[in-house]
Amino acid sequence: MNECPVCSKDIPLGERIKVTAEGGCSVCGLDLVADAQVTEFEQTTEERARIAEVKRLHRIASGARPQTVQMNRAKGLLALLIIVCILVYTYTWDRQRKEAKQANRIEVSYRSFNVLFGPGSRLADSEKLEEFKHWRMSPVSWKGKITYLNLGAEPDLYVTVSHASRLPSSDVLIRFEEVWRDRLSELKVGQYLRYSGRISEFDRGTSFITLKRGSIIGEPQ
Repeated sequence: MNECPVCSKDIPLGERIKVTAEGGCSVCGLDLVADAQVTEFEQTTEERARIAEVKRLHRIASGARPQTVQMNRAKGLLALLIIVCILVYTYTWDRQRKEAKQANRIEVSYRSFNVLFGPGSRLADSEKLEEFKHWRMSPVSWKGKITYLNLGAEPDLYVTVSHASRLPSSDVLIRFEEVWRDRLSELKVGQYLRYSGRISEFDRGTSFITLKRGSIIGEPQ
């Protein structure tokens, strides 16, 4: 005699337990399958072919997405490159325009600048500041007597010179770049120096006129 695994009832010899369509025992009627709906059935050839086709289409669809992402990235990089090129071109064009504008300025004499901005000027400070907008970065080529040389270890190289004048006059502070250090080391206080540069500012307190991009013309006397 066999025994039912659920109800422990005897099963006649030669008889097998069968599962009904509802998932119950053919002997006692109790459920042998918790959920008959999850019972797996063997797939037919047509079903396997359909599932294989669905998987193939899914792989194709999944493979197209990375290509789209790469295309979008390439477009983004191209747009960024175009923007950078435009910015570089604009910066270069603006710089060349400013340099050309500065190069076309008329060279200013020391006397004319000293009359307007020196200690004897009749302009008020506010008038000097307004007028100086038209003189900033003007090129000059002047000659004066060396009164001080700053040749320290710091990169701020400069020379101060005085100019003889019947009017109260300002001294000039000429700033040089590092390439002029050796040449400046040969200068001495009291020598007359012909120099060039561009007017960068004037000091209302000490009456100094400051030039930058200084250079030495000829030999000092």
